[in-house]
Amino acid sequence: EKIKAPITSDISSEIWVMNDQAVPADIQPVQWDDCIGATYSSGGSEGVIFMGFNDNKCVVVKASSGALSDMYAYDLAKLVHVPVPEMRLVAYKTDSEPEFWGIGMALDRIDDLRVENQQGRHGRLMSIPITLVMELAPGKPYYECDVDKLTTESEWSKVANKQLGRVVMYDVLVNNWDRFTLIWDHEGNLDNVFFNTKSMERPIMAIDQCITSLYEESLTAYLERVEVLCKEICSLTAVDDTEACIQNSTFLSTIPKFMKDICGLEIPHSSVLLVIAGMAKAVSDFDKAINEQILLDYYQEYDDLVTTLIEQMTWGQDEIGKYGLSRVDVPFLTSVLAIFKQYSEDMEQVYHLFTSSNGN
Repeated sequence: EKIKAPITSDISSEIWVMNDQAVPADIQPVQWDDCIGATYSSGGSEGVIFMGFNDNKCVVVKASSGALSDMYAYDLAKLVHVPVPEMRLVAYKTDSEPEFWGIGMALDRIDDLRVENQQGRHGRLMSIPITLVMELAPGKPYYECDVDKLTTESEWSKVANKQLGRVVMYDVLVNNWDRFTLIWDHEGNLDNVFFNTKSMERPIMAIDQCITSLYEESLTAYLERVEVLCKEICSLTAVDDTEACIQNSTFLSTIPKFMKDICGLEIPHSSVLLVIAGMAKAVSDFDKAINEQILLDYYQEYDDLVTTLIEQMTWGQDEIGKYGLSRVDVPFLTSVLAIFKQYSEDMEQVYHLFTSSNGN
């Protein structure tokens, strides 16, 4: 049964609203009693609420029917050093249950004094037994920052372009199609990359990643594309004119085209090579860091959790979708990793070739 928090008279919607000056707060721990306002996302990701604190600090909470897919994707990203916002899971019937209710109580306290009808969005958050507590992504989308810096020869550009390449290959691994074009048949969505042109440690941040497993004919077609992409990358070590080779390739040619179509940027060839270097290093690193047993262990951890939740809950049950875990298929992931393994050593050569020729 949902617990109703006491109304606190000094809380009002005028104290804090989500704005461009909001800064990330530490997500561990969070003092939810100190929350002074909340802004419900008007679009984008499902069930997202920005919760504000003093000094314009912000924590993001997300209640999604695909929460465990998001969490699994996060675990893989952290394992292979893909730049993503920090995230942790708070769930009913676990050690974190008091915090689960604490988030709901904070929202009760705010909504009681602000808006009576949020179209069930707050109620939706509490109807799902898993809440993701996430770091507000540092940086800005490309249309709100000096993304032209990617075209320079600066140290920031070198680091950022290689990290973009790492994110690209992570997306290939998990079939996270809603970001770049590359091997997917759509226009891409660069809104799912934030840029921080003042940071060398975290110049880019990938947001809203999830796993989309494929089966049978779709899986076969996807793996064929992954292999063609890997061959295109490795072939660059054997040619003198890498620019012409990239322009004539099926998938690598989409990298400069995507940045031009989306951002209007003419990415120099040296920057494109650094993106590809980042892709190559990612393939090699993923092969070394991930194996089938690791994937199975992650899956088992979340399967045990969702089984407990479904058995003990009296509301919001999701036996079919398992809160997104049904989207995660370990054989799919291992099939992609098997292709990465075939090309891992050659990818190391690509990385060293292009980073040494760029003076980095």
